This record gives sequence, structure tokens and C-alpha cells, in this order.
Amino acid sequence: MKKGYLRKFLFLIFLFSFFNISFIKGQNDSLSVEKIEEILTFEPSIQGLYYQLEVKTPKSQLGQIDFEEMNFSKSGDFLLSDTLVSYGKALEIKSLLETKYNLDPFLKYFIFDMVSDRESVNAYLSNLIRNEIFIPGIQITQEEMEGELIILGSKVPFKPFYKLRIKLLQDIKVILLLAILILFIFSSVILVLTMIFIKARKKEKEILTKRFKDLTYEPLSNLLFEKSLEEIMEYSKQDLEQFLPTNYLSKPLFKTVLIQEIISLNKNMKGDFKLKLKLIYRKLDLHQFTLSRLQSKRWDEVATGIVEINEMDLTEALPEMEKLVSNKNFYIRSNAVATQLNLSNDKNLTVLARQKYPLSSWQQMKYLRIIKFLSTQNLVKIIYLLESDNVSVRIFGIRLVRYLGRVDRIAKLSEMYPTASLPEKVEILRSFNALNAESELNHVHDALYSDQEELCLIAIQTLGNIGDENSQAFLIQRLGMIQSFALEKAILTSLATLNKDVFLNFVSTSTKASYMKIKDHLLDPILSNV
Repeated sequence: MKKGYLRKFLFLIFLFSFFNISFIKGQNDSLSVEKIEEILTFEPSIQGLYYQLEVKTPKSQLGQIDFEEMNFSKSGDFLLSDTLVSYGKALEIKSLLETKYNLDPFLKYFIFDMVSDRESVNAYLSNLIRNEIFIPGIQITQEEMEGELIILGSKVPFKPFYKLRIKLLQDIKVILLLAILILFIFSSVILVLTMIFIKARKKEKEILTKRFKDLTYEPLSNLLFEKSLEEIMEYSKQDLEQFLPTNYLSKPLFKTVLIQEIISLNKNMKGDFKLKLKLIYRKLDLHQFTLSRLQSKRWDEVATGIVEINEMDLTEALPEMEKLVSNKNFYIRSNAVATQLNLSNDKNLTVLARQKYPLSSWQQMKYLRIIKFLSTQNLVKIIYLLESDNVSVRIFGIRLVRYLGRVDRIAKLSEMYPTASLPEKVEILRSFNALNAESELNHVHDALYSDQEELCLIAIQTLGNIGDENSQAFLIQRLGMIQSFALEKAILTSLATLNKDVFLNFVSTSTKASYMKIKDHLLDPILSNV
């Protein structure tokens, strides 16, 4: 758990640092608009960057201004200047047209003969300067442009970039990188130390657990096989502690191991041995240790305490169990309900009937075992489960009717059927089938014509067991209304079970090839159960 949190923490730090450095880098590498304007104005030319003025003049002014002298040419309704390489020159002509002739010229930008906007020009110039392709203040002659490549860096006078002796600390990006590396190393060391500590504690716990188990074998064996129940009843806590290693009972881990061994023996012992174990458990005040687990903030500790309460029959903990039967944690809730059922001897099964959470299949198997044991001692009232607001509880109640053979509840199932949900109807039909409820054939016949294939299939199987002559006619009628092969096979199987002669006669008079294949399959002794 701790390792998971540390990994997430380090990952978040890495992401934050990455985006932070990227942001700072972008901020530092970008030139301001004022700086770009200054460079464009004072540089005679910049490689790949050109300018052109576009003027739309009224016809009345065409004869007053000598545009040819200013190197303008006509293009449609506009006059266009020659391509200029100097931004300063372009601004000078633009200013002249505005002030002297009261015109509104438009300055167009070109990057390698492609018309661009001012933002693109700014980005282009920033990129040239950032990559040292263009250095402001250094001019390249025409001969240099057309001749061989020269190293521009040789023309730049040397200036020390770092003023501090520790040069790396002059760059904020390097400082941030070093800080991240130091933090990463520090976090890694903490993580490794934490893992070593956890592993050492786990190993120590395993060694102590094995050692404590060895220490509990002999005392428990002596008390169980050498002391009678009456003798143990006369012992005080101090007398029983003399059988155990000195001062070990004060250790929580030793108590945990001792309880586990007592519970393990209790599951495999009978008669007086179980009574002895429970007596030892109480006289050593181990039940107080178990009850204290219920106050833990860890769900596994609480669940362990509930299991111990159930195994050692701590009926005084039932009020606490009532608070936990609706706990949001699945394991706490499941064990609390099982303990409540086992210890309260509530034949009304109220704790189950009031459940708000759905019952899983695992929970139903667990509770079924307890309810079967309770039913051997007293008749449980399943009626409250059948009337519960929880659908899964009602389904479990219907299954209990079937599992416990409660024929007296068939009438209640019949009453529930018309308004029941699909899963409930399926379970009710299965119960009718298992309990041979021939009086409820009307419901089964209705289900036979259901659009739900699952319900229809259960109805067909039920009719194969409890159907009558009317059922045979209904099955044949339904067979002509379906296209599903699974339903066809199920109907013919149930028909063969009810009346083999009717089955053979129907198939022999039918022209459908699939019926003959199903008949051959059912009559084949090898494939009949496949």
C-alpha cells in the first residue's frame, strides 16, 4: 500500500517538473514583441524575410502621385511596391504615403515567397535567433551568401556568459533539473529504506509466528488431554498462564497466534474438548482481545474479529454485530450476518430479511449452511425472506423453500408468481419442479408461452416432470411456434418423458428433419444423456 502511494507521488512530481521546465524553457526562449520590432527595424535584411506595400488610391489622386518613381506597379484596383528586403525601408515608405499623401497603405509580409501574418514573422525570427541561424548585428555580404560556408561564430566577440564561479547555478533550468534529480534520489532512498523496513518486519513476523506456534502446541495439548473440564473450570487466569511461556501473553502477536490455534483445534474437536478450548479462551481473557478488534480501522482486523466471535460463540458481542450487518464492506457485512444468524438463533431470519445489499452466490452458500443447521433444531420462518424488499433476498428465500423441502410454502410461491420478476419466476418454477407441485401447473403452462427463452426452458423441463395430458398438447402446440433448436430439443425431451408413444407418433408424422435427428439422439442409449 505504501509503495503504491510513493510511486504515485514520484510520478506526479515527475510530470509537474517536466511541464514546469517546458513552460520555463518556452518562456525564456521566446522574444518579446518589442524586441522583435527593434530587430526588424534596424537590420538591413533578414534571410528569407521580405516585405511589400499595397495601396488602393482614389482615381482623383492617380495623376497627382508619381507611383512609378516610387517603384509601384498597378495590379487590378491596387498598386503594389517592389519586394523590399528591409523592414525599416518599408516603414519609411509607408510613413511617407500616410503623412504626405494621406493614404492607407497595407504592409504585407513574405517568408520565402509565401504571404504570412505578423505572428508568423515573429515566430520565424524567434526560431532563427534561438537556433543561432541569424545573429542580430552581424551582416553577411553577398559574396559570403554566394560563396563557401563560413563560421559566423568567429565574428562574434567573446563575452563570458557566467558570472559566478559555480557556472551551472547561473541557469535556472539546470537548477531545476538538479533539484529534481536530488528529490528523485532522496525519494528513491526513502522508498528503498521503506521496502527494506517492511520486508524486515514481515520476515520478523513470520519467524515470530512460527516460534509462537511451537510454543503453544505443548501447553494446549497438556490442558486438553491431561486436565479434565472440571479442573480447568477451577483454574484462574494466573494458573493457566503458568502453562504458557512467561510474559508472552502480553504480546498481541502471541495472542493472535494462540487464538488461531484454539480456533483451529475447536473446528476439529468435539464434546468436552470444545468446551475446554472455549473455557481456556475465556479464562485467558482472549475474548477481550477479540472484541477489541471490532474497534480497529482496518477492515481485515474487524473481519477477523467477527470470525473469532462466531467460532468461539461470544454471544455478548451480538449488539456489536447488529451495527455491522449493514456495513458497506462486503467481508465485514457477510461475516457479521453469518455470526448473527449463528449466535442469535433467530428463527425469523430477520437479519437477512432486512438486508439492503444484494446477496452474492458465495453469501447464499454460506448462509444456507447455517440455516440448514438451524432448521435441524427449530423450524425457520422463510416467509419473512419471501416478503423482503430486497430482490436477492426473496430469490434466496425461494431457493430455501426448495433446498429445505418446504412444501408448506408452495402456496406462498404461487401467490408471488404473477408479480414476480424474471429471476424470481425462474426460481419458483424450479421449486415447483423439485417439490412436484402438480397443483401449480397453470403457472407452468403460462410460462411455457413466455417470450423469455430462459423462463420457457425451465417451464418445459418442469412439465417433463409434473406435466399431465394437457401439458402434452401444450408442448406440441408450442413446438410449432418456436424456431430455437434448444427449445425444440427440450420440448421433445419432455414429451418423450411424459408419453413416449405420443412422442414417437408426433415425430413420425412430422416432416421436419430436425425432429428426426432429435428423436434419434434421444433414443440412442449412448447419447441419450448428452
